[in-house]
Formats: sequence, C-alpha cells, structure tokens
Amino acid sequence: MRDETIIDQVLRRHPRMLQDANRRATEPWFAADKHSHERFKFEARLTADILTSFRGRRYGGIGLEPIDFALKDVSFFTLKETTLIKASESVADYESIIRKHAMYFINELIEKAAIFEDFDKRDLLKIIFDNHLLGADIALCNIAGEKLPVSIFSARMAPRAMYAKGFYQQHTSAPMKSVLELGGGFGRCLRDCLTINPIETAYYVDLPLNVGLAATYLEACFPNRVNLVWDETDDVIAGKINVVTPWLIDKIDEPIDLMINFLSLHHMLQETMDYYFGNFICPKVKFLYHENRLVPRHTYEGEGSLLNVPDRAQFSIHAGPEKVANYALPNADGTPFLIAKVVAEFMVNEAF
Repeated sequence: MRDETIIDQVLRRHPRMLQDANRRATEPWFAADKHSHERFKFEARLTADILTSFRGRRYGGIGLEPIDFALKDVSFFTLKETTLIKASESVADYESIIRKHAMYFINELIEKAAIFEDFDKRDLLKIIFDNHLLGADIALCNIAGEKLPVSIFSARMAPRAMYAKGFYQQHTSAPMKSVLELGGGFGRCLRDCLTINPIETAYYVDLPLNVGLAATYLEACFPNRVNLVWDETDDVIAGKINVVTPWLIDKIDEPIDLMINFLSLHHMLQETMDYYFGNFICPKVKFLYHENRLVPRHTYEGEGSLLNVPDRAQFSIHAGPEKVANYALPNADGTPFLIAKVVAEFMVNEAF
C-alpha cells in the first residue's frame, strides 16, 4: 500500500476542516457574523485537478492578478471562477510576452536590492526561480549568465522575501530559525523565505481554502516537510512546515523569529486585527514585516485600521512611512474616492 501523498491528505481532510471552520467562523480570528469578506474560502471544494493546476487558474484570493497571466483586467475578471487559463494556446509568442513582463520586475528587484549591503545577491536568483510547478506559465530568462525559468508572479513577488531578509539582517545577527506567514495566498512568499534563510521550522496560517492549496504547493517545493495542523489532535512538529488553521494558532508555542504578512491584515475587522496582535503577535513574534494599507479602503467594508491596534505601541517601526498616502479612483457616478496606499513596515517587538 502506497504512502498517502499530501494531495491525498488534503482531499481526505479538507471536508472535515471546512466543517470546523464554519462552526468556529464567528470566533475573533474571522468574526464572520460581523462581515462576509472571503466567505468563498469557507465554501470552496477542492479536487485533485485544482490542487495540481491552481496556479494556472483564476482562483479567488490566492494572489494572482491579470498581469501574472499577461492578460488585460477585463478579460481576467470576466473568466468563470476556477477557469484554467491557457493563454499560450491563443496568444502568439506567449513566452516572449512572459519574459518581457518578468524582466521588468527582475530589473526593478535588482535596483531595490542595492539598499542592502549585506544581502547576498545570489539569493535574488533563488527567489525569482520558478520551476513550473502546479501550472505557472514561465519563460527562460538570461540573468547573470544563466538561463533561469521565471514566471511573472515569481519575479513580481520576489521583493517581499528580499525586504524581509534585508531588514531582518539590519536588526539582528541571529540566524532566522523560524518564520510564520499569516494569510499567504498559496505560500509563494513563504517558499522564498525558506529558500534563502536557514529556517528550521516554518508556519503557514490562513483560511480554509488557502491552507489546502499552500500545503500542496509547499510540499511540492520541499518534499516530506509539510505537516497539517487542522485538528485538535494534530501537533506542531519542529523542523517541519506546519500548515495551521487559524483557530488552532495557539498550538504554536515557541517564539517566532520573523512573521510576514502581505495584503491580508488590512482586510481584517478591527476585532480580528486586535485578536492576532494581542493573542499571538505581541507575545510570540520578534520581528514582523508586512505590506498593507494602514487604514480602511472603504468605510462600508468593515475593515479595521492597523493604526488603531492598541498593541502596535509595543513595536518600533523601522521601515516604511507611517502616514496615510492616498490615490483617487472614480466611483460609479464619476466622483472620486480615496484609497490608502499599501505601506511596508518592519516592526521590532520591544518585548524581546
């Protein structure tokens, strides 16, 4: 009898985990009775086909944008949810288009890396690398004398891991042994952090749909390292990549060297932001690097404000402007409304 693969585990355990998620969704980690944001993730069903090709699909909430498929916004957002995108079959010279977009982000990455004197520039090659797992469209790019497989998404996401490591190195000489990503899409940024840091134990915490996708992706990148913590009987295992549901986050009882979060905290209710900071981030996280809006996008969506989190005072901020910088978009009637820009912050926990 063959060993159970991670896809076998996800497919077998996901329905029960969805039941637990919906049963506990009104708890502060999500507070579903206060808003309905991302309810899709509590209803979506997974199949083997989706788990092996989700990066080539329009699939809600995993971080992929039209640019990652070299598509126009209108054509991307009119596609049916979960549609498998096969642009290479209909777009002429598609690999050249992928390469052009990817090289734009790679050149931008190289320019940004100049601010970190101690950052090993060879790590840049590792975080743009994409070996075509799970359906991503790639192109071979000539970089530093090597032909590397790169996707638009891998090149576009690479600065996140670079900034996280670069700022970390500026504030401590201690090696990064543990890392946690909260709200990580399908785990690409956690993969990048694991690739360029001497991390022993990792944690990925997200909503029900995402933990299934991330477990599959991270196991494909790091075979035999993923451990599902989806049930009260599951234990966190040192040395593994522990994929943890949010309502079981208390099972993580060790200090975390670095936590990362991208475009996730800002979607939370104030109650949920306060919950994560008060119950987990403040007592357990030494450094936090995040990229989020500090204030709500709209007044009617129920988002909280990171500026209003009481426990924020426990941290000193060493990167990113602490100000509300807005840009205008038109309402349906043509009048403008302001959206706060995303701000990057490297936060140092003064309690450690």
